[in-house]
Amino acid sequence: MMVNLHAFLDASTENGPGTRAVIWVQGCTLACPGCFNPDTHDLAIRQAISTHDLAAHLLALSNIEGITISGGEPFLQAALLAELCAIMQQHDRGVIVFSGFTYDQLIQANRPDWNALLAVTDLLIAGPFVQAEACDLALRGSRNQTLHFLSGRYAAYREQFDHEANSVEIMIDETGQVTMTGFPSMLIAPESPGLKM
Repeated sequence: MMVNLHAFLDASTENGPGTRAVIWVQGCTLACPGCFNPDTHDLAIRQAISTHDLAAHLLALSNIEGITISGGEPFLQAALLAELCAIMQQHDRGVIVFSGFTYDQLIQANRPDWNALLAVTDLLIAGPFVQAEACDLALRGSRNQTLHFLSGRYAAYREQFDHEANSVEIMIDETGQVTMTGFPSMLIAPESPGLKM
């Protein structure tokens, strides 16, 4: 089986502590109004990559503290991502996962694949984006979204994340392609032209 990947970034400083690789998976059934990544919703295969190849690429990035997985909805590919995250943790890389499902939904479902991904997640940001509750809280797009420190790895950041504002980073590559990442919902409309999220 292959991970259905939407996009990948080798280095970001706005998707969790330190420098992180960011993986945006393809496919989401939640369709939150105002979602900043609507191009990730289609369930069709965009770019298929094995967990082995993805892990090898990530482990070759010696400057990263860990990985952040967003989407799309990571828990639609939970079993494969659990394999990937287990490899990352074996090599002392931290794992942050964003989900549009609430923490209660993820726990109460008691699905083996979801439980497996939760078991190898250090920090979970859970809950759907709710446009009416849009905010600038760190790592959250709306106030209903919750942070769950599932290991001690990022526990020291708990207070910082409760008081720190969101931020964005904008990168321009050698071809002129602009990539914006982080949490720009307070700064720019999702339909703005010329930006790749």
